Amino acid sequence: MALPEVGQTVYVDQPRQPVRGRARVLDLQDGLMYLDRPVGEAHRIEFSMHEGEQVRVSYVPAERVLYYFDASVVGVRALGILPSFQVRAPRKEQIVRVQRRSFARVELPLSLVVMVVPKSDDERPTVEGTGYTIDVSGGGMSFILNQDIALASGDGIVARLTLPDSARKMVEVEVAAVIIRSAVPDRDRRLVYSARFTDIAPAVQQRFVQLVFRRQIEIRDKI
Repeated sequence: MALPEVGQTVYVDQPRQPVRGRARVLDLQDGLMYLDRPVGEAHRIEFSMHEGEQVRVSYVPAERVLYYFDASVVGVRALGILPSFQVRAPRKEQIVRVQRRSFARVELPLSLVVMVVPKSDDERPTVEGTGYTIDVSGGGMSFILNQDIALASGDGIVARLTLPDSARKMVEVEVAAVIIRSAVPDRDRRLVYSARFTDIAPAVQQRFVQLVFRRQIEIRDKI
């Protein structure tokens, strides 16, 4: 599995803090990756990293597959006229390739609006409903609708969801998905639909993956 290339943009997460930013790879040498100062996604403000700090670095190469690795910050030095953060470059076996079938899933209620995509131009206009998710992952979600809208396996939908970013600011995203199944839970007899994302921007997919990652840490810390 390849490391990000020099000049490529990566995402840097500080799991113990609600901070996420973009950084550019300035150089790769002697087992170290040099990153410029990350810029927070929420407020577009540069933030610092400290020696010994643990971070998660994620990136999307040309094949549009998400990769990530966990690393430690080993120092800060000037690279030319630019300050850079030195992150220990991972071995190939330490890089995780996230495939759709291996996305972690967590229970997480998020508000959403669902639009049903007509199967042909002759059908009625798109139906819109509101609801909330039961669980989410980088590859799909399950959800409940507030309205009595019948969805069948194979139906296409477009969903708008409101996600908290790393600074807990709410960001609206849009994804296309297909219904893969529905079930009636015993507790309230409401249909729970499961959907697989079919068209999702890499940056949006990373938002879902990092949201799940932060939620997993929150759950682990409560144990």
